[in-house]
Amino acid sequence: MQDFSTHTLSDAVEIEKKLREFLIGSDKIVLQYMESIASQHGKRLRPKLVMIFARLFGDYHYKNSLSAACMSELFHTATLVHDDVIDTADFRRGHETISNKYGNEIAVIVGDYLLAIVLDRIARMRDFTLFDMFVRTSKKLSIGVLVEIGNRNNFSLDVDRYLNVIKLKTAVLFELCSSMGAYLGGADTDEQIIAGNYGREFGMAFQITDDLLDIAADPAKTGKPVFNDLKEGRITLPLIYAMSRDPSIEELMTRWQSSPDDETTTALRRRLFELGSVDYSKGKAEEYIKRARDEFGKLGEGIKAGPLRDDLGLIESRMFELLDERT
Repeated sequence: MQDFSTHTLSDAVEIEKKLREFLIGSDKIVLQYMESIASQHGKRLRPKLVMIFARLFGDYHYKNSLSAACMSELFHTATLVHDDVIDTADFRRGHETISNKYGNEIAVIVGDYLLAIVLDRIARMRDFTLFDMFVRTSKKLSIGVLVEIGNRNNFSLDVDRYLNVIKLKTAVLFELCSSMGAYLGGADTDEQIIAGNYGREFGMAFQITDDLLDIAADPAKTGKPVFNDLKEGRITLPLIYAMSRDPSIEELMTRWQSSPDDETTTALRRRLFELGSVDYSKGKAEEYIKRARDEFGKLGEGIKAGPLRDDLGLIESRMFELLDERT
């Protein structure tokens, strides 16, 4: 299997070191919670995007770029800790959530502490442009969560409103990472916008795929049970499409919510496949990946080729790996 370039592999190692340094350097009173966070992580897509785009444009300060990459991950982790409180989630990525392990009060404070680490690191860089990027993204993410909560168990949610929710709650953070990387790499304003557009379109594809994995992937590999989104009242694209094809499936969904036994789970999954929800949603995610690639194609010739572009291609294609095992 093809692997990332030497630069990206090296960056991944340094990201882990720096993240652990940030977390384990925390105040003693929160250290046990930081240890818990440090021991579990995902694919580090966001910091990888920061570093790839910083390197693509070439005129970057490695230490500052690495710090910004780690800040993007801590920023993301803080939102997840808070999300787990809102969703009353027991597990994330196969590990017990902070809120489930220590309680909601501790989790809220831990999330706030992570945000404080981010603000502290930005302050040390003395970069108000970077600070403004994080603040604007934070506002959008907050609005996204509010809109998502407002649409909990809204079975009349349509595709356009769903796409707006995932843009605000997920895609804007990927937009921040790619545009921030470009900025730190010396890109001009137009190039930063193009890089941000790439990240946003990629983020849309990422969230649609993640929502689809909730239905189509092996729970042992995704780290969450089947229909976890439906359990928490999130009406995602596969469900929206299914209801547009067969409105009566709403009854099966609500029945599953009240009694999620194996028989109902099997029946609902089978019906979603029969109605073409999985194929439709995967196709929509692939459309957004194409749009991301089209945005990237607007960059200069000296940027569009080489091992770093290949790394982005790997990230794009690997998004579908768990899905392709089951579809």
